Amino acid sequence: MMKKWNMWNVRVTVTGILLGVLLSIGILSSPASAAVNDPEVVWSKYYPNIHVFNTQIREQSGIISLVGYNSLYSTPYTRKQEFYLARINMQGNIIWSRLFSPDKYSNFSFGDAIVSRDGGFILRGSFQDQNGLRSFYIAKLDKNGIVMWETILNKEDSSQEVPFMIETNDYGIVLALRSYNGSEYTTTKLIKYNSDGVKEWDYLAVSSSPSGALLQEDGTLYSILEDAEGNYYVIGAEEAEKKEATIWKLNSSRQIIWKKKSNQIRPSMALASDGGVVIQHYVNSDSFNLLKLDKNGQEEWDKNIGTGYCRSIQPVYGAGYVFACNEGVYITKANGELKSYTPLESRNVDSKAVNHGIILISNINYFEPTNDFSLKLTYLSTEGENPPGQPNAATESIAFSDEEYSISVGKTLSTQILAKKEGKDYNVTQNAEITSDDPSIVSVDKAGEFTGIKKGTTTLTATYGGKTTSVKVTVY
Repeated sequence: MMKKWNMWNVRVTVTGILLGVLLSIGILSSPASAAVNDPEVVWSKYYPNIHVFNTQIREQSGIISLVGYNSLYSTPYTRKQEFYLARINMQGNIIWSRLFSPDKYSNFSFGDAIVSRDGGFILRGSFQDQNGLRSFYIAKLDKNGIVMWETILNKEDSSQEVPFMIETNDYGIVLALRSYNGSEYTTTKLIKYNSDGVKEWDYLAVSSSPSGALLQEDGTLYSILEDAEGNYYVIGAEEAEKKEATIWKLNSSRQIIWKKKSNQIRPSMALASDGGVVIQHYVNSDSFNLLKLDKNGQEEWDKNIGTGYCRSIQPVYGAGYVFACNEGVYITKANGELKSYTPLESRNVDSKAVNHGIILISNINYFEPTNDFSLKLTYLSTEGENPPGQPNAATESIAFSDEEYSISVGKTLSTQILAKKEGKDYNVTQNAEITSDDPSIVSVDKAGEFTGIKKGTTTLTATYGGKTTSVKVTVY
């Protein structure tokens, strides 16, 4: 006899439980061309009575923030959608977890979520108002899961949807709002909100008017990224049905720096550490490549990686890039050469990069009529010498991005640690050790953000690759 689904009992206990993430992974193996430094399983953990999808993960200072959507079923045909938020340590133990949905809005549906660079969460969903019209809900939560701000984006027509959303360098967001006429996408607007949730600008990127738009109204946009200098990389298609990619680089004012066309199919991308971009694309229905463009849009290389449908591409510390695919997890070196391949027993698996490793995510028994279900997380170590995009070469010297700093009490600034390798500077902040000689004057975290505590002068010291450097900080 089938067990009756009753997930509402779970809600009471879910605060102390983490989403069961990961996959059942098979035996680690790699092709003959892979390097010997293959990923190693550090731990696998099950988190009972919860399932999470569209999961996003970010690690900061040894703490993993995790967000996704949790679908609780009272019967197989009714559903309540909520965000699942959690903070766990690098041993897989839950620090805290909670379910979140804006209760004041009816028929709330999950849309997208981001783990912010400050450890908080950016959430997007939609809801139905009293007139039966749906609007978009956007909120920023801090690293403790407390709402900092929320805003509503009203639909201009019922067909509108938000295909993607990113966090910007200033802790704001850029999202795409596009319309559909029943047979093709028409207009697409990019909208920027600042770190307080206030709208800064919108840009009609796809329009029937050729003036200022990237594409005519039969085109569509796939994704957008912002680099360290505030420029935007955008990928779209001139005609969606032809699946031909166009890549633009825009400045902070949305003016085109360069444009590159390609016959690649529905690509996704990630930033390279040298200021360029890497693009994953399909050369046929199954096989995919990794294309590297420098910051001027010139092709550096285009290498075949593997087969299968891949959900994402991310930089990985010490390994280059990781591809989460339905057949397995591919890891490349910074130059695009295959480093390792981990086959997966289940296709219902995702993976996210963290410092020194990968977290595999899967939901166990999701489609089974049983109360015995869970989220599984598996941590694979990819320990290596050089962060992604950097040459496998010795560090010649390191330096702070400025010669000295001045900051007022209570304010926070960011610094970067630059390592010189083969005559070029690379940002190694996330992998450097940064300390304050006097934490009572200035505190500093592993991300390179430092805060003035009281008036005085002290020194920040950074160590990376066997090199050490210092910088003076004055608090006024």
